[in-house]
Amino acid sequence: FLNGVRLGAYQFAEKRGWTHTLEGDISVLKCVYVGVVAGCAGAFAGSPFYLVKTHLQSQAAESIAVGHQHHHTGTFTALAGIYRQHGIVGLWRGNMGAMPRSAVASSTQLVSFSISKKFLIAQGVC
Repeated sequence: FLNGVRLGAYQFAEKRGWTHTLEGDISVLKCVYVGVVAGCAGAFAGSPFYLVKTHLQSQAAESIAVGHQHHHTGTFTALAGIYRQHGIVGLWRGNMGAMPRSAVASSTQLVSFSISKKFLIAQGVC
């Protein structure tokens, strides 16, 4: 979800020219802005699944378990269990930490991708 939303949103903006100047050149500032928004949207959309992934990965055998253990048997049972225990808001716990990280990562990755793609096209590589 995270990558699908952030890459899809960035491509949506790129196709509409929102990442370019009026002259058609790539605007680094606009690319950064679109990357930040796309990253935040992706982090928000993917947050419940990221939370479930973390719960499932942190499970350990009882003999070596440390701290609180979540006893989920799969993705859908984890989503349902978190919803039952914490409500809809509980599915987005940790989202406020993921959004800034994804915003920074997306803005740098997507800007460098756009600039690299333009360079390679100009060189006739692709």
